[in-house]
This record gives sequence, C-alpha cells and structure tokens, in this order.
Amino acid sequence: VNCELTNNRPHETALLLDFYEPFLTEKQAEILKAHCDEDYSLSEIAENLHISRQAVHGALRSGTTALRELEEKLGLVRAFYDEWHKAEALENALAELRAGLLELRALTSQQGGAVLAKLDALEALADRIGGIHRTDGFPNKLDSIREEERDGIV
Repeated sequence: VNCELTNNRPHETALLLDFYEPFLTEKQAEILKAHCDEDYSLSEIAENLHISRQAVHGALRSGTTALRELEEKLGLVRAFYDEWHKAEALENALAELRAGLLELRALTSQQGGAVLAKLDALEALADRIGGIHRTDGFPNKLDSIREEERDGIV
C-alpha cells in the first residue's frame, strides 16, 4: 500500500478514517481512501477527479492532519484499542479458568461435596465473566465481581 503522505502507516490512517471520516470534507475522505485503501498514486487520483496533482497532495496533507488532530483531541482509536486489549485479556483468562475448572472437576469428582460446591461457584463466576459484553463497561462489572470475591460472596 502506497501511503507516503501518511508516514507509511496506511493501517493507522485507514483506522483513523474509519473513526473520523464524517469530520473530513467529502473530497479529503475520497482522496485519502483512494490513496491509502485503493493504492492510487497522486497522479491517478488527480486524473480521476479532474484536479491537479498539487490539489491531491494538499487534500492528503490536510486530511491526514485533521485525522491526527481529531485523534489527539478525542482519543477514540486509543480508547478502542485499550478496550480491545482488555477484552482480549479477559477472554484469555476466562478460557484458562474454564480449562482449569474442567481439569479440577475431573480430578475431584469422587471427593467431597465441598470441593464440588466451590467448583460450582467458580463456574458460575466464569459464566458471569463470560456474559460481560465488551461495550457494556466490562471493567466496572469486573471490579464489582472482584469485590464480591474479596467479600467471600463468590
């Protein structure tokens, strides 16, 4: 992908464009998409849009600057990635917890009810964690679950 005007970070520019395209002019968005997503050269864009190469260059510069300024001010992409990484870590921990619970249940299936009751409580916790939706403020819900664990409720 040829995106030299966006510091050879076409994925970053494409992601910024996904979040902030409505804030660009129609022409800036069209030119950025053609250049970064479709790999058109400045000359090809100029020819297709019947404008000068210099006008394409200017629109790329101003559009890229606008996208970066919006991200600096609003931080939506950064917040998106932060939440994505938290959700990914939570999903990995949940998978590990469920695997451990299955193994523990198999090892203790012939032992007393106290161990099995604790396993049931842990499985219920895993189900509650698994039911937390990424966009539903899962860090806050996770904190409340942790508080319940500390208080001995779970």
